[in-house]
Amino acid sequence: VLLSFIGIYRVVNPAARDISRLAEYARVTGEGEQAAPVVLDRQDEVGGLSHSLAGMVASLTEMIGMARQATQAKSDFLARMSHEIRTPMNVIIGMAHLAMQATKDKRQLAYLGKIHGAAESLLGIINDILDFSKVEAGKMSLESKAFRISGMLTSVYDLLEGKVREKGLDLTFTQDDDVPDAIIGDSLRLSQVCINLCSNALKFTENGSIALRVELAEDLGESVRLRFSVRDTGIGMTAEQQEGIFEAFSQADGSTTRRFGGTGLGLAICKLLV
Repeated sequence: VLLSFIGIYRVVNPAARDISRLAEYARVTGEGEQAAPVVLDRQDEVGGLSHSLAGMVASLTEMIGMARQATQAKSDFLARMSHEIRTPMNVIIGMAHLAMQATKDKRQLAYLGKIHGAAESLLGIINDILDFSKVEAGKMSLESKAFRISGMLTSVYDLLEGKVREKGLDLTFTQDDDVPDAIIGDSLRLSQVCINLCSNALKFTENGSIALRVELAEDLGESVRLRFSVRDTGIGMTAEQQEGIFEAFSQADGSTTRRFGGTGLGLAICKLLV
């Protein structure tokens, strides 16, 4: 019995150890980490399993590399095309604005106003695609310059005030007293996030108000963590709709796109910038 036990142990123990190595290799690889392939010099089923697993991982690694190259090529293409389209769109907007100033005919003003508004909407879509492709390709860098939060909020307010007044809504910006006004960061990208959030609130709010608040979340001595929050009295979302709002090219549902328009990139860009 003892000899049989020793013989079985000498056969089973190496197999169990090798299977454990394969299981650990599969776990590490499944978590996305790089690991040296485990290829066992065995002529049994365990050895065949190790060769199959190593081949499968090599194939998956190659496919992931190809997918990344395709994504990079797509992002580069979108960035180039968006830039090429944005230049003539700016010309259209500028010429429509000059034409509106040069005429007093109400019908012509109405036509030019529609051209100007449509061109601005299209330019906004192009800018969203350009920004998203930049962030996705890792080509967007953040500046670190001194600026005042109050000044940044004023510029955002001035940009939104006209559209808010057209819809008859109340727009309020609040900066808590303990929030330092002079800070160092990227005011352009911070204002872009605020504009995207407020514009989103403006799009989905027909009556009531929109409020942006800046509060101190954490004082870290030489730096601070600030919380920017936007509250509106708009249509709201279900819990299921909230789960996908930060996904690229996603909106609450198809009817939302048909009714309100947009690319579904605004919140995705906000998340990537943050």
